[in-house]
Amino acid sequence: MPDNLYGGPGDRIAGQLYYDVQFTGGNLSNVTLTDVTINGVTTARSETIITAPGNYAALPADYVITINKITPEITTVTLPASPSTSQSYIIKDGAGNAASFPITIDGNGKTVDGQTTQILDIDYESAELIFNGTEWNVIGSVKEFNGVEGPGVSFDNAIVRFNGTSGQIVQNTPATISDAGVVAGLSIDTAGALNILKVNGTSLTAVSGTGNVVLATAPSLSNAVVGTQPAGDNSTKAASTAYVDSAVSSKALTNTHIFVGNASNVAADVAMSGDATLANTGAVTLATVNANVGSFGSATQSGTFTVNAKGLATAASNVTITPAVGSITGLGTGVATALAANIGTAGSPVVNGGALGTPSSGIATNLTGTASGLTAGTASAVAVGGITGLGTGVGTWLATPSSANLAAAITDETGSGALVFATSPALVTPALGVATATSINKVAITAPATSATLTIANGKTATFNNSITFAGTDATIMTFPSSSDTVAGLAAVQTVTGAWTFNNGKLILAGSSSGTTTLNASATASGTLTLPAATDTLIGKATTDTLTNKTFDTAGTGNSFSINGVAATANTGTGSVVRASSPTLVTPVLGAATATSINFGGTNPMSTYTSGTWTPIWTGLTVVGTPTYTGSYTKIGRLVFCSLNVQSTTTTASTALTTNFTGLPFAPITTSVISAVNNNTIASYGNGLVATSGTCYPPTWSAAANVDISFIYETSAN
Repeated sequence: MPDNLYGGPGDRIAGQLYYDVQFTGGNLSNVTLTDVTINGVTTARSETIITAPGNYAALPADYVITINKITPEITTVTLPASPSTSQSYIIKDGAGNAASFPITIDGNGKTVDGQTTQILDIDYESAELIFNGTEWNVIGSVKEFNGVEGPGVSFDNAIVRFNGTSGQIVQNTPATISDAGVVAGLSIDTAGALNILKVNGTSLTAVSGTGNVVLATAPSLSNAVVGTQPAGDNSTKAASTAYVDSAVSSKALTNTHIFVGNASNVAADVAMSGDATLANTGAVTLATVNANVGSFGSATQSGTFTVNAKGLATAASNVTITPAVGSITGLGTGVATALAANIGTAGSPVVNGGALGTPSSGIATNLTGTASGLTAGTASAVAVGGITGLGTGVGTWLATPSSANLAAAITDETGSGALVFATSPALVTPALGVATATSINKVAITAPATSATLTIANGKTATFNNSITFAGTDATIMTFPSSSDTVAGLAAVQTVTGAWTFNNGKLILAGSSSGTTTLNASATASGTLTLPAATDTLIGKATTDTLTNKTFDTAGTGNSFSINGVAATANTGTGSVVRASSPTLVTPVLGAATATSINFGGTNPMSTYTSGTWTPIWTGLTVVGTPTYTGSYTKIGRLVFCSLNVQSTTTTASTALTTNFTGLPFAPITTSVISAVNNNTIASYGNGLVATSGTCYPPTWSAAANVDISFIYETSAN
């Protein structure tokens, strides 16, 4: 303390100790005075103790406001609506019951560290606030737990500790624990008293060597000492270098050789021999003992093999199967004898296409061949009377072949008289039935491919004055008019004098070159369709047509005009119909319109509106993890409203006047203020600067994972 200041401790108010200091004259430099006595007059900041029920509105003269209600209740302290810059308050839970009866500090229209309110909800908690001209900032907060004190805030993910002296002060440590439970910056020394480090429940009470902790799978050891085992010890112990050297007499192994234990139980370098050889790739090749390879055995052959004492097939071949007929068992009586005889000899079987030989006797019921090929003995003539089995009258007709004898021999004849032959027979009143003819009574008849029917009703006459051809579809009936009339042709030019009715409701008109047009009446047709008196073109309901000199008045009864399916039953305003692209509207009332750009006209700063996104280019930003920068803007005239979110999978840090970013969507023409706030804790980092060069200098923050930056600046682009 300077020589011209003296004093001692005064009262403790709201957990803070105040000093009474006397100034004896002279100059003071860099001294903060709280309670000052000048010429015997003390100017001290007062403490206001609230004991009455109800909420409390802070007065400009208040400094320490202690809530100590006679009857505990939830209390709201409302700060002044128009505070002066640097105005400050200390608000204290004097009764020690804020955990049950929280105290709410209301900013009264001003934010408190980005929030509308600040809450004291820990017994004996206090908070010191100062107004920075824009919002209230909490610059000190004391949270007491049975005499335990600590800092008002800590950094993200910090691990705190009690001090080693009193054990009642909570302190920050460099160790952190992430949201995922990952601990960083923490060192555990097992050499300390009572310190034990366990892995899966096993205590690590001693260590050997240096370097990384060894895990079970694929560890990498450097110069490890594993002890020494006897040369003949083949247990699962870790082998030393000496043990390996004694087990393997030479570390070198000849190409394609293998280690084989000898009679002294020592691995020896030998080459593989015998029925297999080994390549240096590890491939084993078996020796060739039989050059004849392939498949053996078939329907007519049997495979034969030679096998040596090692079970290897040294030879393989096929043998044709030719059994003797006499060795075949199960044959019927005489079959073996017949099979042994040559074809065509006595006792041999007859095969298809083979010679019959000369049988001693036989009865033939179906022999074919030429007369000369069928060799007979002595043939003699047979009299008709000697032929048996003939039908009645057939023998008589064979002996005397007359028409009458033929008619007597035939039992299913029709008619009577002489036998009819093909050329020019004379038929007397024949009933032809299904007859075939090319002309009857000089009327030429064209025979159909299969059959045809011509029917003329009884007593009716068909008269044709000219040649005529009927064509149509099977099973159709054409009915002519009931009175004398002329049939209209499809291709002829004719005039219809009467009124025609089409009962199916359709009239199909063919085009002059192609296609048809159908006039289709509704199912319950009524009314009259009147065509234009002059030459004109009808308009189709679903076709694309151009109207000329037409007026469509929606005011008429039943009239409706639709655009893209929407009926235009009412309108608003006057003038031309508005189309989608670049319409000019005169004093329109837009209502709740949506637009990406609005030009108000003129040169004033509010003439245009636009919005979009932008990406900053950072310099000097400390990033731990993977960062994400999300920038957006809204431009109204020359004013640009910018926001920027800075996130990282771990943390970012900024240093005022060193960290900066560029890449603004529009060039600034004036300087402006940058505000930054922690998106997770809503704590304000203070203000930065937007320079006219386009370089932006944010305020300082440290170890933050999510920061929101906002600012407004003016640009020359309108």
